[in-house]
Amino acid sequence: MADLAARPERSVVTILVVDTVGSTEHIASIDPDDAQALLDDVYTHIRRTIERAGGLLVSFAGDGGVAVFGWPGSQEDHADRACSAAWEIQHPSEASEPLFAPNGKPIRFRIGIHSGLVGLRQLHLEGGAILDLVGGTVHLAAALEKRAPKGEILISSQTAQLCRSQMQLLDVDGFPSLEKLGARPHHLVARPHRMNATDLAERYQRPMVGREKQLAALVAKLPRKGEPNKSAAIIGDAGLGKSHLVTNIIREARSQPQSIEILLHGGESQNRSTPFSAIRSLIAQALEIDSRSPISALEQALALHGVNLTMQDAKVFSEFWSTSDAKKMPSPAQLRSLLTRIFLKSAVQGPVMIVIDDLHNIDPESARCFEGLEAEETDYPALLLMAGRREGLEIARAITDDIIHLGPLDIEATLEVARAFPAAEGLSEEVLLLAAQRSGGFPFVLEQILSSIAELGDQALQDIPPGVESVIHARLHQLSDSSKALAQALSVLGESVELELARETLGISAGELQRDLVELQRFDLIHPPLGSRIQFRHGLLADACANTVGRGRRIGLHQRAIEAIRSLHPALDGQHERLAHHAEAAGDDALALEHLWQAAKIASRTWSTGSLRLLFDRALPCIKRLGAKAEMRFVDFVLLCYTPSLQLGELTQLNQYLPEADEIAKRHNQPAKICGVQCQLAIIAWFEGRYEEGLPIAQEATHLAEAMQSPPLIFSAKFVLSSMFYGLARLDEAIKVQTELIELLGGDLRLKRLGSAGIPYALSSGYLSWYLMEVGRYDEGLPHSVTAVEVADEANDPYSKLLTRLGLGRNLLMLGRNAEAEAELRLAFRTGLEHGFQPATIHVSGLLAMALSRLGRGAEGKTIYEEMSDKRLNERCSELERFYLHAGGAEAFGAVGETDRALATCAKALDSALAINNQCLISQGFGLRARLRLNVNPKDPNGLKDLARQNRLCREYGLVAWQPEAIGDIAATLATKEPVERPAAL
Repeated sequence: MADLAARPERSVVTILVVDTVGSTEHIASIDPDDAQALLDDVYTHIRRTIERAGGLLVSFAGDGGVAVFGWPGSQEDHADRACSAAWEIQHPSEASEPLFAPNGKPIRFRIGIHSGLVGLRQLHLEGGAILDLVGGTVHLAAALEKRAPKGEILISSQTAQLCRSQMQLLDVDGFPSLEKLGARPHHLVARPHRMNATDLAERYQRPMVGREKQLAALVAKLPRKGEPNKSAAIIGDAGLGKSHLVTNIIREARSQPQSIEILLHGGESQNRSTPFSAIRSLIAQALEIDSRSPISALEQALALHGVNLTMQDAKVFSEFWSTSDAKKMPSPAQLRSLLTRIFLKSAVQGPVMIVIDDLHNIDPESARCFEGLEAEETDYPALLLMAGRREGLEIARAITDDIIHLGPLDIEATLEVARAFPAAEGLSEEVLLLAAQRSGGFPFVLEQILSSIAELGDQALQDIPPGVESVIHARLHQLSDSSKALAQALSVLGESVELELARETLGISAGELQRDLVELQRFDLIHPPLGSRIQFRHGLLADACANTVGRGRRIGLHQRAIEAIRSLHPALDGQHERLAHHAEAAGDDALALEHLWQAAKIASRTWSTGSLRLLFDRALPCIKRLGAKAEMRFVDFVLLCYTPSLQLGELTQLNQYLPEADEIAKRHNQPAKICGVQCQLAIIAWFEGRYEEGLPIAQEATHLAEAMQSPPLIFSAKFVLSSMFYGLARLDEAIKVQTELIELLGGDLRLKRLGSAGIPYALSSGYLSWYLMEVGRYDEGLPHSVTAVEVADEANDPYSKLLTRLGLGRNLLMLGRNAEAEAELRLAFRTGLEHGFQPATIHVSGLLAMALSRLGRGAEGKTIYEEMSDKRLNERCSELERFYLHAGGAEAFGAVGETDRALATCAKALDSALAINNQCLISQGFGLRARLRLNVNPKDPNGLKDLARQNRLCREYGLVAWQPEAIGDIAATLATKEPVERPAAL
């Protein structure tokens, strides 16, 4: 480790730049020997004063120089020391004899002082080694020196914030160039006054103060026999004591008469987009195995814990655990359900508390596993306790309604915390109050201030973070070289690091690592190692330590981490995201992008949309930096993310990338990619009702696909082409295209997915039946609907099951077989909710409401409509899904006699149809409104107008409108009359 400690590093320090006023004038008219003696005296005066204050003069050029305070030795009060030295240089006390020029006047100086992060390195020159200071902090100190009046000291606001001494300062105006850089100057007008304090080296245990109510509320939730499962979340900013509160509730749990098992998972930012990583880790804990254990160990552990799975579940779980043959994976919802069941069976074998720390860093798929956990029936009670920053609030809301928001402690509680610290012994109440006020009610910040107040005084900080970082850096410099190097290396690797990874990355023995970890623990930098992990006591500690590591060493550490991970995990599955993190930090964007791509492909196999989007978002900056070299990978990401997003209606964010992906694919002459992107562009046009615009795009995609003779691309292109024809009410052409697809997809391709969101043969059969219904060929369409369902069931594909039963249900509605329709739609509705297929579920809910209304159960249909309208699920839907939702709601309201609400809801349906100018939907909307009006009054003139409008659209586009018998007679009568023109506005 010694070689690492000797490398260049960075630290928050204070820089002092000094220059002699009028030195040229002083020596211009005197003998060179006298001039040399005068300059020697100036140098000696400056050097001795700086060294007495604990600084280091790193350069001197005749009449001025640069000094550093706070490095290489540990000085938490480096800003105070620099200011005291500056005052002593300018106004020598009895310890220094004043300097006089040849004319008898005292020699005066200009001095500038600034504090901040500085790069520190040794340069080996011919004359020997010198210390070199690099960074903006040095330049800002020099700028302050140049602007200082004769005989004055200018210090920056950053230095003033770090000083704990009593400082007398005057604001200085007229420095806009410095202020732009965040360095507001002040005149130091008096000698800094330092206060007495206690020994900094005294260690402490932070008390639990000010959170008594929160602790009591959590103790009341501890799992107890006969009580239901419970859950709670603790949300608050970094440094507020979330982990401390969690520690206390764990202590309470262990003190209970009834034994409570505790499972603990800390979210890791490097695994945030690795699907199911958190739930996998917890399952491994519950089964008492390593998360990387082979299948044989997994099966043995399951048997020992009495976890019995069906043959199919065991097969899927084994495939998931080994990540092999992932193409056969179920949907994310099915996998979530399976993993949740396995976790509960293995974990809840007695009262258990499941603790998720840093929940803002858990992957989205695992978060979904915890949703509804409180409502699960288990043999023993369980408490799910989560803690995280504000970024995790939405996750917490989705999982539990009981959220404990931690805010800063009030001043009384903060003072009580301050008094209980060992470091507070001997400090006055005035000093403690100042420390409490300066901390802002953040226990961690208070801890850092009190730990350093022995030397830093009682001057309140205006901006806490720089002071805290300075304190941490000073504490870091107190460590032995090997422990300091370890702390720096660990901070680069992450806030929480595997012991094995740390040892492999640093190339040290287990004994060396353990020795240095003991020192880091003694200095309160890390928690006592838990299991196989090392964790900093707080993220701020890790961040501050990482800031001391220079770029070269940082890159080297990340490169060695990559080698270590590959050595420890030869298969790499589940490690790509971590590898990408280290590759990106090492500046290897190409390697980072490749690992993100591999992680994305794994996520896509389980249709993990949330993880896919996170990975894509991480990949975008790499792609941007790599430029033209990564263009095609950008196209790959867009195409990979699109199909899973289509299922869930999450297209809005991806839409912005499609035109660029199209332009790149064309520029690189990649026909398959061009076709894929054009299919997606056409889908967007279809969703937005831009059928005329989308038709030529779909036709061009079809031409490309057929030229390549690629069944997956032919299906994608022709499927969207038929959709365009449907949107334009060119039903004959839509039917022709779907018929061609069914012929193409038969035989060996009948059950193949071909990269689609569903099984193509099933989808084509279902949509053919749909188009046949629009022209009144219900009996002809029914066999295709039945075939579609049979293929979807045979393939056991949830998305296909949903869409095909949706089509079969509508077909049965058109045939008046309402009870059968309700049964099929009910199955589709459950499938949609279970798997999170939101747009299609909205569509089904509308049709189900129709079926129930026609069965005389309008109240049930009304309930379904109101529930689905209130869930905000329809925000992700196209206008087509919204049309059917509102159309079903309108029928339900009409069935229960709420005519006004029925007409208002029907108007919403018509608005959706008109928004995309879909003639089929517009025709249905007019027919529905006509029925609602004419059922109340068969002679209602507005109802007759709506019916006439529907007739005209049917004649114009070859559509056949469904009508119940009573309305059908009126429609037949109207059909013999002149059509009523459709008004320009409804």
